Amino acid sequence: MGTLVGVAARGEDGNTLERTIHRVFEEIERLEGILSEWRQDSAVSRVNLAAGEEPVRVPMELIEILAVACEMSRSTNGAFDATWAPLADVWAIGEPGFRPPGADAIAAARRLVDYRDVVLDQRGQTAFLRRRGMRLGLGGIAKAYIAERAADFAVASGVNHILIDAGGDVVARGRNGERPWTIGVRDPSSPSRLLATVAIEDEVVTTSGDYEHFVFVDGRRYHHLLDPRTGRPASASRSATVIAPRGALAEALSTALFVIGPGGLGLLSAFPETAALLLDSDGALHMTAHGNLRFRRSAK
Repeated sequence: MGTLVGVAARGEDGNTLERTIHRVFEEIERLEGILSEWRQDSAVSRVNLAAGEEPVRVPMELIEILAVACEMSRSTNGAFDATWAPLADVWAIGEPGFRPPGADAIAAARRLVDYRDVVLDQRGQTAFLRRRGMRLGLGGIAKAYIAERAADFAVASGVNHILIDAGGDVVARGRNGERPWTIGVRDPSSPSRLLATVAIEDEVVTTSGDYEHFVFVDGRRYHHLLDPRTGRPASASRSATVIAPRGALAEALSTALFVIGPGGLGLLSAFPETAALLLDSDGALHMTAHGNLRFRRSAK
């Protein structure tokens, strides 16, 4: 998953908790083996290799997450797009000696990005990319989905109070003793400071931010969160945090909101059980109507 994963669990029997946490990590690894484009034998990689050639039969987990991805792509007019991966080749920000790509290279990669060319057959359990060179990249939706599936696995195993943090995408089940689980939202400008806290129970909190992976080139800052519509790093936000009942929904929405900026907050009106907190590129905070009820802002 390309990140650190932390698990906290509560219960009466420490041995049961220990065994369940080990099995939770096994479940996370199983799902990563299906959904990671970085593993050559994963279901996602098999779909990518067959792009433009033939549909590929895949596990139901990939069908489920691609169905949500396609729905969110339509809802956000492409601000979220799981076919963004060709752009990662030209924006290799983590590579030594990185230089920003030219307009021609961006345009060539951008032509391979289009969620409308993802073909799902849920009954036949197949996925297909219509054009050669297209690639799926589930980095903007899969972490929270995997964490949620792992948390539900723990509950099914008898551990009802658990928190899984997958690189800032947090899934809660049950409570932290007498209280809900409390999550901090990091301030992109100051790693030691929180923008806000939020109490959650049987919910998911995800954050998309520009502060984890970035470089400076010739005095200009470049980060890894790309706008699929332009092929360039998104510039409207510093971070976007979403609370939602489901992991894939939360992460796709936070990714899209980061790309769109404050103007995208209205998208959440279609999802009444969600709330969002967004820090724009000028450092101003914005919230959805329900945000004031969910986020407790930190004192400056």
